Amino acid sequence: MLIIAPVYIVGIVCVVNAPDIIDVLARFVVLAIGIAGIVLAIYLLLRLMFANPALKDKNYGILESLRESLKLTKGKMGFVIATALYSIIASIIFQIPLCIVIVLNKTGYFHESFLFSILSLAATVLYFIAFPYFAIIQYLPYNMLNDVLNRKSNVESQENKSNDFVVS
Repeated sequence: MLIIAPVYIVGIVCVVNAPDIIDVLARFVVLAIGIAGIVLAIYLLLRLMFANPALKDKNYGILESLRESLKLTKGKMGFVIATALYSIIASIIFQIPLCIVIVLNKTGYFHESFLFSILSLAATVLYFIAFPYFAIIQYLPYNMLNDVLNRKSNVESQENKSNDFVVS
């Protein structure tokens, strides 16, 4: 993302300032590559979102946890996108008091006011509440996907065992 985003921005700037048609085509190619890179980066971010919980939960190595995340999210992109959006919205909500305190702090007028003290305290409390909450937000969907995958593998193994007893 850190590589593709500047390419995308340069592509937009170049398309806007293109003097002739050859430059326009070259710049559109760069822009298309930038857009494709951003889409790919978002897709990989969503597919590898559960690598960290797999790393912690199952004591996997890095590559095994990446494979586990890919296995868990296969065919579940709707759930993964909903989880990511919920995470983003919850993060924004938890940061509202902090943003208010930052704005009031920059004005310098409210430093001695009681409102500034209350908002600073509220922001600090919400900050400490947010840590375990975001850990739960990350672990709970991982656990749900892991349970679904385990149930599916248990059903398949039971079907294989029942097929062993079939006499032909």
